[in-house]
This record gives sequence, C-alpha cells and structure tokens, in this order.
Amino acid sequence: MESNKRQIDDNWTDLAWQNLLYDIDDKKCIPFIGPGASAKWIQLDEIAKDWAVKGQYPYPQEDSLQLPQVAQFLAIQEGDESIPKKMLSRLLRVKPPNFSLPEHENTVYSVLADLHLPIYITTNYDHLMEDALRSKGKAPVSDYCVWKEPKEKSTESYISDTHFDKDVSQNERPSSAKPLVFHLLGDIDNPTSMVLTQRDYINFAIYLSKMGDRYTLPHSIRQTLSNSTLLFVGYRLEDLSFLIVFEGFIKMMSSLESKSIAVQVQMSPKIDPEKQKDIRNYLDKFTDSCFKIRIYWDDQHEFLEQLRSRALKVSNK
Repeated sequence: MESNKRQIDDNWTDLAWQNLLYDIDDKKCIPFIGPGASAKWIQLDEIAKDWAVKGQYPYPQEDSLQLPQVAQFLAIQEGDESIPKKMLSRLLRVKPPNFSLPEHENTVYSVLADLHLPIYITTNYDHLMEDALRSKGKAPVSDYCVWKEPKEKSTESYISDTHFDKDVSQNERPSSAKPLVFHLLGDIDNPTSMVLTQRDYINFAIYLSKMGDRYTLPHSIRQTLSNSTLLFVGYRLEDLSFLIVFEGFIKMMSSLESKSIAVQVQMSPKIDPEKQKDIRNYLDKFTDSCFKIRIYWDDQHEFLEQLRSRALKVSNK
C-alpha cells in the first residue's frame, strides 16, 4: 500500500491537483467516463462470460471475458451485427440508484455530478451519468456520436446533425444547470450507434483518425476542447474503449494544443507485478515527455474521495 501511495504522490503533487481543481471550478474540465464507473450496477465482463457460454464461444476462457470479441463472434454467428447491440441495449436498462443518497456519495457519477460541469463525455452506452445529474436537480441533454460516414447527406448537414444542436438554439450552450452528456461510443436508445464489436472498434478508430474532432464531436464540445483539461475516470489499462479513445484524443489534443489530460486508471491484477511496474514507468515517462498528462494509478475510490474533498475546498474559497 505504501509503495502504491508513493506512486500516487509522485504523479499527483498538490500543484497538479490545484491545476485540475482550478479548471473544474472555472468549468474548463471535460470528464471522460469509462466502464468502471458503471461496474457496481452493470458487469460487462459477466455479460461477455454469459454470452460466451450460451453462444459456445470457441476461444480460451480468458478471451471470453472481452465483450468486443464475444460480440463480434455472435454477430458473425447470427449473420447480423445489430443483434448483439440490441441484446446489450436491453440488458443495460437497469433501474438507476438514487445518487443523492449518502451511500453513493463517492461513486464516479455522484462525484462528477457534484462538480457542476457543463459537458460530460462517456464511452458507456448507459444513462447513469444522466440519472446522477437529474438526482442533483439538473436537466441533462443526451447526444451520441454518429461515427459512420454519410451515404446520402451532404458533408455540411452531416456535421451539424446532432441531437443537442437541433434541440437548442444556436446561442445556447451546455451549462451547469443543463449539461450535455455525449455518448462517444453510442447510446442504448439507438443500438445501431453502439461501438461494440471488434469491427466497430476498428472502424471507429479509423473514423476518428480520418475525420478528426470536426466530424466526431458537436460544435459545443469542439468550442471548449482545446481550453479544457480532459479527466479520464473509470478505465482499466486493458479496456479497448480506453486504448482507442485515449490514443485518438491524445493525437487530437496535440494538434489543438490542449492544456492537460488527467487520467485515473486501474491495471488488471492478472498482469504480473513486475510487468505492471515496467508498464507504469514507461507510461509515466512517455506521457510526461510528450504531453501534459498525469496518471493516477489504481484505487479509484481513493481518487474520487480526494477529488470530492479537494474540489469542495476550492469551491468554498
């Protein structure tokens, strides 16, 4: 525990925390929310395991826990890419908890909702971020990424065809009272929008690299992206969603000269401790030399507790 704490202290000095918290207070922080945020209510690994058993997935057990691979197998088996997406969409419609209750105070969603930010980007398909915001008296608006190139629409109409831009006036921007929750990898209400199978992830990565932020993100997000700290929370190092989205936005941010990127990431216990140490050392050096990135290793709960307590102190000054 001590060695882990020293690792955290090395990467997250008081000054690093201060810079992040000032951006949060100034509403210049955009959280990126990963599957770990929903894990208490939605176990994607268990869904993958169940699908693997029922579908007689032929590969080794450790691979069967990777949802994109199992979903791809089912899509090929059924001859229809939409089937696993429709199945997952139904499974993710869980009854939301009351995030205003003390027992949920230090969950990802409750902490992020209490930061009173105008924009939240999630790589989850569920609506738990919206539920948390509503439990705090806010009126969130959902939108999702249209990551497939248009076949019939003109380029200009395609760029502006997002639900948020259509639902509000040109002059109205996301606010603390009416925040935008943008589902980067799709939304359960629109299963075809979900980036789920291996093929989807490959196509999404190609699209993100080819089209850039102008075609991938609503205008309201693009306006604030380069002037905001990106805060990644709820990811494991081995999550496909993290690897593709993080790398894609790292490249995007380098061209936009973004301020900084803060990452809370967990590493699978299956990875050998010595190998974990090598991975950490490499990533710490790489991110520090190439970008303004701080990585907070492991212990999501401790990170959220610190984030809440430190943010409260800043907002009360």
